[in-house]
Parts: sequence; C-alpha cells; structure tokens
Amino acid sequence: MNSPADPRAIATLTDRAWVADCQRMYGVARENYEALLSAVPGHIFALSRLLTIAGYEGRLGDADVLHKMLVEAVAKADLAAVRWPHLALVAFQNVIRPLPQPLYAAVTRALDVHMAALATPKLATPKPARPAGQRLKLGYLSGLLRNHPVGHVTAALFAAHDRARFDVHVFTRPAPGAPDTYAETIRKGAEHFVPLSGTPRQMADTIAAHDLDMLIYIDGYTEVDLMQVVAARPAPIQVFWLGHPGNCDISAIDYVLADATVIPPGEEYLYTAKVMRLPGAYHCATPQRIGDAVTRAWAGLPGHGFIFCAFNNPEKIDHGVFTVWMNILKGVEGSVLWLSQGSSPSVADNLRRFAAAQGVDGARLIFAARVPEKTQL
Repeated sequence: MNSPADPRAIATLTDRAWVADCQRMYGVARENYEALLSAVPGHIFALSRLLTIAGYEGRLGDADVLHKMLVEAVAKADLAAVRWPHLALVAFQNVIRPLPQPLYAAVTRALDVHMAALATPKLATPKPARPAGQRLKLGYLSGLLRNHPVGHVTAALFAAHDRARFDVHVFTRPAPGAPDTYAETIRKGAEHFVPLSGTPRQMADTIAAHDLDMLIYIDGYTEVDLMQVVAARPAPIQVFWLGHPGNCDISAIDYVLADATVIPPGEEYLYTAKVMRLPGAYHCATPQRIGDAVTRAWAGLPGHGFIFCAFNNPEKIDHGVFTVWMNILKGVEGSVLWLSQGSSPSVADNLRRFAAAQGVDGARLIFAARVPEKTQL
C-alpha cells in the first residue's frame, strides 16, 4: 500500500471523500476526510468539509472544535500553495462561522492571486458612457437561477426592470436535466437569456460579446465555478450582490451592493470593493404561489402553543445561536421550534440531544422535510 505521504494516496482519499460528500454519504465522507487529515495535518480542504458536515449533522460541539482547528490551520498554512477552490470554500465558511479578519483577508488575497493568474489576459476595457437616450446594457451572472433559494427570490426580478432604461441580459450555466419552473420563469422574464457552456474563458468571451456596461455577479462563494469567468472581466464594471452577505473579495469585483445591515456604516474599509448601499431594501423577493393551508397535524406540529420557525440549512446553526433559541423555548411555555430536516438524517437526534442538555425536552424540536414545490405546501 502507498504510504500516507504519497501524493497518489492523498489524491485518492480526497476523491473518495468528495464523491461521498456530493452524494450526501456523510459518514463515508467524514471517514475519508479524517484519514486525509491524519495523513496531512492541517489539510484545509478536509477541515473545511468536516466543519460543513458537522453543521449538516447538527454536531454543534464538534463544529466548534473544527472551526478552531480550521482557524489554526489557515494561520499556519502557505496559502499560496493551497488550491483556489479550497480557498473559496474557506471564504464561504467565513460567511457562516467567521475567521479573524486578518486571516480572512489573507485567504481572499491568496484566492485573488490565483484568479488573476487564471484569467490572464483580461477581456474588458473601460468604455465611454452610452449616449443619452440609449439603454444601459445590464448583465446578471449566476449558476443558481433554478429551484434554489437564489432562483426563488429572483424569479420575478428580471422581468421587473424598466425596459426603457435597461437592456437586461441574464447569463447562466443550466443545471443538468429539464428546466424547473423557476428556471423557466426567469428565462421568460429576461430580455436576453444566454445559457453558458465551455471553459471559463469561453463563457467569459460569450459575455464580453454582448458589450455590457455592467455585470452583476450573484453566486459569490456559494458556487465558485463561475468565479473564473468574473475574474476574466467580461464587463468594464462588475458588481457583487445577493448570493451571500458581504462581498466576493476578488479584485475583479468593483462594487458590492449592500445596506446598513449587511455592511454596517464604518465597516467599508474591510472590503476590497466599493460599498454601494441600495435605498429601501437590499434583498429582492418574488411572490410565490403556495398551496392550500395545511393543518398543524399534517405538519406534525402540536395542536396548541406558539411555533418558532427557522428553516435555514442546519449548517447555519451554531452553538451560540442554538443556546439562545433554547433559552427562548424555556421562557415560552408550550412553544416548539420548527426546523428544516436538511440533508442529514442524524440532525434531528443530534440537535434534540443538545436541547436536552440545555434543559429543553427534545420533543419540542419539530423537523420539516422538503417538498418539491411550494404549491405542495
């Protein structure tokens, strides 16, 4: 058998872990990530994914330990030698469980160096303002314009633009299989809907051919595949918005859209892009058609008592927040907490055990499974 330090053995462990991870076989993935971490102490990718899986499974104490280990590993690592997708995973972890600011800045600087090298030469050059009366060519770029939270909230966005002022182009890399209802709504609402394919450079060339004035990148660190497209700068002005709070801190992003909550006044210096605050609201929302009202019994909820809800991915629940929730339940007699089941069957048992340790009956945590469409609620 190859020794643990053999690059082929490391590659095999990494591939096994990632395949199992993508198939939601978290026990197998965890076993291989732990073997990878044993072979390469401080392996940033392994730690990042182990932390994510701990979140999926509701193992809050383990997540605390793994987050501390990830911080220590990032502080010691030669970040220039870390693969850029692994750096992007760490940057996304920062959205949920923040790194110390100097470490996050070091990660994004290293990521930006990779992006700049991959995107040479750049495509777009500054262009003069369009003559008065001509519409601005506005582009949006995302791989999440489908049955995904981004697709849910943006479904009506593109059709709502003032067509007298904006020529709206939507660029996306379609998901495999038939388009879902969200993707179809977005396609019909966009004045120009452009499916992307090929290499990142080929996709960037496709966008550049549309002669945009501005490109708005939505995914950020949530889905990083299109980051290389943005780094090639297919538009003269590039903006990050919506995919997650904060910025996508690469130098190809000129502006980040925010409000006073997403980026509080006085924190602009933390961002590589210029902060532009939207008036009124940061987020967008599409009215959703939902089914008939359901009963408490149908949803597995008690017949009486206040129902607190939090339907985020369990990955976003941390020790401190969950402790606060348990204190609220203890203060409101007869109340329950309704949560998302997420992708791990073990999350309910783990969070109920944590609740019991906090003095709350685990039966007061109710877990909702997903339904294919909101109309089936």
